[in-house]
Amino acid sequence: MSHVTRVQLAVKNLNALAACLKQFDAELVLGQKQFEYFGGAKQKCDHAIRVKGTKYEIGLVKQSDGSFDLQCDFWSSGGLGQRFGARGEKLKQAYAAQLAKSYWAAKGYHLTQVTRPDGFIVIEASK
Repeated sequence: MSHVTRVQLAVKNLNALAACLKQFDAELVLGQKQFEYFGGAKQKCDHAIRVKGTKYEIGLVKQSDGSFDLQCDFWSSGGLGQRFGARGEKLKQAYAAQLAKSYWAAKGYHLTQVTRPDGFIVIEASK
């Protein structure tokens, strides 16, 4: 069944989100006010994520604390689940990794990222 769901992720850094989206062949579209999902239906948002090769988009909806919720339709025909994981777990992991890399790089560390065969991301920081 197709429906819009909320990804359990509070996005507080749009630059980190935009950077991590590149690995998914996706882009953050600032100011896009609607995102598309099943059957061409549209729902309101503040920004959107457009994913090359998929039918659906992800909406970013601003919350009262200034963070953004991600809302989308993971129904299989839309392609988002295949790209980001059934509940967005690949996107959540990539965003967390990007936040960590941004933080340590700003402190002058050299970073190495390795993705293990099980999908777990390891980031090593050294001076």
